[in-house]
Amino acid sequence: MFRDAGGNLCHDCVGVNVAGGPRYNEMMKKYTGHLYVFPAMASNYDDFMGADQADALKTEESLTDEIREALGIEPGRDGYMRWLLNQGDYKYILKLDTGIGNEHFDEDLQKISDRTRLKVKVAEEGWATLHSTNCLYAECKSMLGE
Repeated sequence: MFRDAGGNLCHDCVGVNVAGGPRYNEMMKKYTGHLYVFPAMASNYDDFMGADQADALKTEESLTDEIREALGIEPGRDGYMRWLLNQGDYKYILKLDTGIGNEHFDEDLQKISDRTRLKVKVAEEGWATLHSTNCLYAECKSMLGE
């Protein structure tokens, strides 16, 4: 399992990319109202967003045209996502570049920006890290023996 430098489990995929819980909490304070996006998420955005597809589809199907109009929800999955992000006062996408996995990161990030209508902001140096990934890799490799 992915762990931070203190041995604590990383909360989720974002936690893995910023080296765990305490760093994640610091980042949420510094970058409130940001959708955190890293290379693997950007290159697989539809799959990532579809991870809860069964629940999301049920929710979307339950929205009548009258409800959508009253709440200002545009049609489609992107319209619903824009509405959700707006409810949380999201204004930005925070680019967390780990340096691996996507040579088209900037292009993919722009597509997400266009779909969500959020502006892209680049995280300050030092937020994105491969520490947790490298530690897990080394641990797994050591179990294989040489």
